[in-house]
Amino acid sequence: MDYLYRNTKMKCILLMGIFFVCISFNLHAQVLSNTGAVFSVNSGTSISSLNTINNNTGTISNNGTINTGNLINAATFSGNGFLNLSGNFINSGTFTAGTGTVNFNGTTSQTISPLTFNDLTISNITAACLATGNLTVNNNFTTLGNSILDMTAYSLTVNLINHSGILKTQNTSVNPFTPGKIWSGTV
Repeated sequence: MDYLYRNTKMKCILLMGIFFVCISFNLHAQVLSNTGAVFSVNSGTSISSLNTINNNTGTISNNGTINTGNLINAATFSGNGFLNLSGNFINSGTFTAGTGTVNFNGTTSQTISPLTFNDLTISNITAACLATGNLTVNNNFTTLGNSILDMTAYSLTVNLINHSGILKTQNTSVNPFTPGKIWSGTV
């Protein structure tokens, strides 16, 4: 695991260079790059990476809180915690939502890879979040007032809705959004 950091308070154990277990700490990094380690963020733990978390070949399990700009996942990312993204979520690996929440809270345009989420929140109220494929939300789909999710030509499938933002589509199919749901906000 390679990372550049500043202001670190942590209690971690590095076992045989393979497992990186975080017991309880706050980490503030510019870039966090995982190149093969198993990295666990435990409940009650918070990690902040100002720019990017790049998960190249390792495994990240999030049961705490991760705050970052971009998340680039080419390996395995899973968890039941909170993932707050002020940048893009680019996924070419395996993303397992568990019971976690992913929150897009940036102030510039953000892109969302085609994924299945447990809870998805769009709280970026200054620029649009752009889907690059179909999105599925197994539990809660939330948009805050003035936040914009632009689905372009893709579909959005949701279970529970708390929508007060703006939902855009160029999808001309019969059901670009889950039918039978009450969509408040602007669609």
